[in-house]
Amino acid sequence: MTVLFSPRLIWITRSEPYCHRDSRAFRNHGLRTLAFPVSHVWPIRALPAPPTDAVIFASAHAVHHHSRERRLQCLPVFTLGDYTEEAALAAGYEHLRTARDLDGLKALIRSTIPTGARLLLFSSTDDGSSFQDAMLGHGYAIARRPVYATSGSTDSELRGALDVLDEVDGICLHSAKGAERVSEIQRERAWSGTIFCISQACADRLDARDGREVRIADEPNERALLDLVRRTWRSSPQAALPARHAVRLPAAQSPGLEPRPRPAPEDLLHEQSASLEDA
Repeated sequence: MTVLFSPRLIWITRSEPYCHRDSRAFRNHGLRTLAFPVSHVWPIRALPAPPTDAVIFASAHAVHHHSRERRLQCLPVFTLGDYTEEAALAAGYEHLRTARDLDGLKALIRSTIPTGARLLLFSSTDDGSSFQDAMLGHGYAIARRPVYATSGSTDSELRGALDVLDEVDGICLHSAKGAERVSEIQRERAWSGTIFCISQACADRLDARDGREVRIADEPNERALLDLVRRTWRSSPQAALPARHAVRLPAAQSPGLEPRPRPAPEDLLHEQSASLEDA
């Protein structure tokens, strides 16, 4: 006996080096994936770090692109999200405290660092100013150092995804910048599918006029986003797909196990190089 299993195709849009990493996680749960970042990150020259009592990293990119200084290693370090914590540990920071969202980060700092202390925030050029203002309002002396910038991917860079957009069932968004780029794509192309946002901040950057189904993760982290996709597609029937997309599984293999599909878009991508903004 055989069964038909047509795994859904989801476009992972996160900037590198995390795009392909997230793509592998989704594939491990039986989904087909496209791994094409809709935004790029590059380092910028930053001002020297001022004297500070604690360090804050707004994203993993902020960790990767800041200038490491020995004097910062012994200070309390606050990170936003799992990837940021992981990057800070790899960079040699040991005194870490991590929050899952911005409100949690503010509360964590206020419960740990006395009012009036000096804080140093590493962020992107696009984000961090509102967080800086909030901490100033709580009585902290906070300096912000943007250490990287972002830009949207061009149509040429996204060609591999755009060429098969009609086959894509869902798009995952991890940043406000990425949401803006996907909104541009939606305005230019007819596409029917579900957009999965890691946070409300992402959803707010989408064009509400296009009528797409938008779902938001319960928490702003990768695990919650993956759970959202799995819950959504587990509870809704899959649309019938052309026979060329169907995968025939032996009777002993259940749809929960990794299928062996025909060569698919994600297989063609396997060999390419794998924040407040993108946390």
